[in-house]
Amino acid sequence: MEKREIGPAFAEAYGLLKEREKEDFSRISNKLIHETFIIKGKENERNDYYFVQENLTLFRLYFAVIDFEVINDISKGIIFIRTLADHNRVRLTKFETVILLILRKFYYMKSKEITSTSKIIITLEDIVTEVRASQIFNADKKMATYRNALKNLRQYKVIDYEKRNILPESNIEILPSILLIITQEDIDAINARLKDFAKDKGEEADEEDNED
Repeated sequence: MEKREIGPAFAEAYGLLKEREKEDFSRISNKLIHETFIIKGKENERNDYYFVQENLTLFRLYFAVIDFEVINDISKGIIFIRTLADHNRVRLTKFETVILLILRKFYYMKSKEITSTSKIIITLEDIVTEVRASQIFNADKKMATYRNALKNLRQYKVIDYEKRNILPESNIEILPSILLIITQEDIDAINARLKDFAKDKGEEADEEDNED
């Protein structure tokens, strides 16, 4: 559909919504813009997930105007937006990227052990242990550095946790959205990427941005 045709189609579909539904549409659209993902498995997002499903055409028309597409991944229980114009990409530091790869590695391993309906749970201590074992960084990172990195990844809906001041023993849920960010399913491919990082040690490299 050409953009000149989208406006009338959107106006017609939007006009069929009730006032409360219009409020929900506005709120959820803003959530998608700022957070990218809506995840059915998150208790506080389940209703939003089904609302988008029921009004998928409306959301797709709306986001098509700004060159985004709305993807409904039923198998993963995720609705997300993806840019069609190569903009609005997230930039991660090297440390955040390493943690992201480690989280994907944990997700791969633990998904082999549990049922498809179970949550993937690890601890901050698990992450610290893997970072140290990777030998990517010359020195141990401070706990505040881990907390800041996890806070950012939580904002991007890669992980979720309850405690505000996360502790080494605190539970961290790895959300299925990570499968859309790092698509490799082969643990060897993930380990290979971590080894590539280990070849370039140093705090200076750590400050560089890495796009994912």
